[in-house]
Amino acid sequence: MIGEPLNTPVKAPAPIPQSYVRDNSISLSAPPKIVVKILMGTLQACSRQNAKRLTMSDICLVSGVSRGTLYKYFKTKDNVLAALTEYLTLQFETGIHAAADSQTDPLEKFRAVLAWHDHFSSLEAPDRLVFSEPEFSFGFLRDNFHRHTQAMQDALSPSFDHFDSLRGQKIDRAFFSELIIRIQQSRLLLPAFGDWRQSYAQTIANLEGMLCCNCESV
Repeated sequence: MIGEPLNTPVKAPAPIPQSYVRDNSISLSAPPKIVVKILMGTLQACSRQNAKRLTMSDICLVSGVSRGTLYKYFKTKDNVLAALTEYLTLQFETGIHAAADSQTDPLEKFRAVLAWHDHFSSLEAPDRLVFSEPEFSFGFLRDNFHRHTQAMQDALSPSFDHFDSLRGQKIDRAFFSELIIRIQQSRLLLPAFGDWRQSYAQTIANLEGMLCCNCESV
């Protein structure tokens, strides 16, 4: 039941494979434009072919940069992939907090955060990438799941305070935040029927109604 804390233990994220650990000092919180160009080109290249067959030449071609420029920032393909996963996660964390900060009303904040999450998922998680490179894609989802869930919980904290006061009981915030993340990620594994974004919006509206309900259980 949403209204009763489940005290579900949060498992620590699995360690990132050693080959994906970054060995450069580029700041990905505010990277140079050329680095962003390389990373977005890599994401696009991965969606076209298996990342195991992806080469630095492929990254250069799709990104539109020279080999000299690419090697200036990244020594190997695995370094690029590691930086890409970290960059996307930082973008998620920064964006979701910006969405929360854009609204002061707790209910509007709730809507803004979940609308932004839907927008981000549609842009940064292309379905083709999952099927062209499942190991990389699932590794990214697994290794960053805890950070995404925590960012969602932090962004919605004022909204959860509001819902708690309406209901007169505390919501299991970790469980709810994880549920939202899993709902979006599910569409990458199973095809959505009809208008997914409309269905997602309706699901969120239903959850909002339950969270605002002053009742013993939902």
